[in-house]
Amino acid sequence: MILLHIVIKARPSYSLVDKSPANELDTEVLLHSMRMKPVHVESVYNQSLTRRQERMIDVQDLHVTDAIHVLNHELSTIRSAARASDQTLPVCICVGPDSQSFTPAKLPAAIRRYLLEEERLDYSELQPGLLRVLIC
Repeated sequence: MILLHIVIKARPSYSLVDKSPANELDTEVLLHSMRMKPVHVESVYNQSLTRRQERMIDVQDLHVTDAIHVLNHELSTIRSAARASDQTLPVCICVGPDSQSFTPAKLPAAIRRYLLEEERLDYSELQPGLLRVLIC
């Protein structure tokens, strides 16, 4: 809600010759995003803990290739643990929500494609940006 208010305030500023009000609002948006990100990650993590003791892999701030590398390593480690204990282990993967700007977010789509094509894992989306897979 705060972010929407800032964006509504910013709209007329972008058409003015003096861009300083728009730049100040851009800074406000950036600061708001920086303050909200830890809150979002913590709430996603806490929700997964209340459901079950699920393993959480957070790749939302990584570049696509780095995220896939981390995911490959983590999933292979979890897969080894699941086989050793002869259990199916649930894993939550935080990829961040799809972008609501004009350019689509590459990371969530790339991770979904990686899970399906490379790892051959079906996933469910618990909420936007939070994928859940079962490792056996």
